[in-house]
Amino acid sequence: MANKKNQCHYDTDVVARNIWLSLARDFRTSEGGDFCRKAEAALLTDIAEFRGDVFPELGELPVGRYKRHAQLASLLKKYRFGKDVFTDEELHNRTIDSYFDVQKRLAQYKPMGPLALKVVQRARSIARRILGEYSPEDNILFAKFGKKSSIGCPLSLAYIDEKLTNVRAFTSSSQCFKWFKNDVLPGDPILSQMVQKVDLTVQPKNLEHESLALVNVPKTWKTYRTITPLTLLSLFYSYGFGHQVTERLKDAGLDIRRLQGVHQKLVKRFSMSLTHATADLSVASDSLISESLNRILPRKWYCALKRVMTHQVVFTKGGETRSAYTESVLPMGNGCTFPVETLVFYCITKAIGELAEVDGIYSVYGDDLIYPSRLHKYIIRVFPLLKLVLNPEKTFVSFPFRESCGADYYRGCDVRPFFLKGERQQLSRTQYLCFLHKTFNGLTQRWHEEEIRSTLRYLLLEMLRVTDFIYRVPPGFPDTAGIKVSSPEIVPLGMSELPLSPVTATFAHGSRWFGFTFYNSTSARRFVKSVEPYYWLALQGETDRTDAPNFWDTDYSVYTEAPTSALSWQKTVRRRYYMNKGKRKCKRVVSYSPTTASRSETLLTTKLGFSSDWI
Repeated sequence: MANKKNQCHYDTDVVARNIWLSLARDFRTSEGGDFCRKAEAALLTDIAEFRGDVFPELGELPVGRYKRHAQLASLLKKYRFGKDVFTDEELHNRTIDSYFDVQKRLAQYKPMGPLALKVVQRARSIARRILGEYSPEDNILFAKFGKKSSIGCPLSLAYIDEKLTNVRAFTSSSQCFKWFKNDVLPGDPILSQMVQKVDLTVQPKNLEHESLALVNVPKTWKTYRTITPLTLLSLFYSYGFGHQVTERLKDAGLDIRRLQGVHQKLVKRFSMSLTHATADLSVASDSLISESLNRILPRKWYCALKRVMTHQVVFTKGGETRSAYTESVLPMGNGCTFPVETLVFYCITKAIGELAEVDGIYSVYGDDLIYPSRLHKYIIRVFPLLKLVLNPEKTFVSFPFRESCGADYYRGCDVRPFFLKGERQQLSRTQYLCFLHKTFNGLTQRWHEEEIRSTLRYLLLEMLRVTDFIYRVPPGFPDTAGIKVSSPEIVPLGMSELPLSPVTATFAHGSRWFGFTFYNSTSARRFVKSVEPYYWLALQGETDRTDAPNFWDTDYSVYTEAPTSALSWQKTVRRRYYMNKGKRKCKRVVSYSPTTASRSETLLTTKLGFSSDWI
């Protein structure tokens, strides 16, 4: 029966529509029977009408109504139905056309007036103060191979041993290859020895990628996001440059690693005081053009950054591959784009503030800006002079709402909605269960159970339609692993009749450990071509966590490394072994006591016949 169920295919369009309708019914218990009726009728009849103007612009409302309205308006914003407004080809063409419309705007020559010149001069002074002297040695020290795809190496093969042993994956621009050969390899004998084994003479054209391909990735129902993956060595170089910028920003009080949390706290305060505005830039990374970078960055930094700039892109439209000139030299997909745009946009915003003599908090995280509200009248005047465009839908000054870094606050209350992401798919049983768990956990992170009771009940019953047990996992586990509960004694919605998978707790040698079962959505295994790249990573003080569960080519795999407290269910994290014991698949959930050196573990087994996605 289990195998038969797993062969079924489950349509995500059906559950996406039902979740929206269930939420609307839940919210009407508080907001009345007419709440979002127009949107409901459109969703049931015509998806194109639903995508239209069925959600009027919100004015000042009670917090609860504002949050509920925002949830229904945003739930399906990042989800595409099978018969949505635009087909894949139309969406692709719209995105490409939009990209080149931006390029035409950026390419228009406008003489820099005295106001813009003053701002740029002050911004360059701030950038020089933050960055200091450029260090070629630090660029080599902090360079690293990315864990995602690059030109010649798709995401499915994005492992360090694949990148450093496959000639097809060993791609570069001419400048970065020259830097890699002359500056990096002489000081790294292990890496040099690995590279010598790659026969680069087989495909010399791999080293001639001076143009980059425009690639569209999902964003919302009405547009894609355009990125340009770099070559392997260009990405290696860009990470080193980006790390240097990140460290200099940290010394200046802009720690990118923690700034997201700082912004989330600030927007809560400013949604009440309204003393500071939050702003978001449209096509922020595409707005990084060589003209502005040359004017703001110190000379040595700009010259170093030029190694990973490109003015040539390749794209496909109407079944034809074309090439074009582009003004955007640091689009998404570059390892230094985010730190550089944080630096540039901060320097420009801070320069305007200093020239206008407006005191307050200035903070930038990527293209998310926070600055004093009194400065906004200057911002909207100066930014267009520098070819920067604010996104009016995500810029807030006088309205008591603030948004930044994934945090939405209205009058000091968290009103961030849950987004259902992806597009229509026909999922297998295990994939479908992971999809349901992710949705369930995402909703419970935003809403109390009593507020959306019927929606959560629908998701639970949908799980039981395709499986025999409901899995409960600690809060630190992935959203796809099972239903997250803060204590193993908690029963979702108080439904004691639910068939719950058991959770065992054992005390031994001063430690407490838990045994439970969970879903794993990434269980692919593969053979490692060479262990030398991992040896090199270890000497660099790095570990490629992407490869950790798949490292060994035997029946045993190392567990993932992560600190944990064995004294708390909430702090339980995945530390596991993968094993094959005869005809039974086994899983060890391991936890450690913070006060003893002993290790406690439990061995849970599942019967033969489960999908390979289970562990």
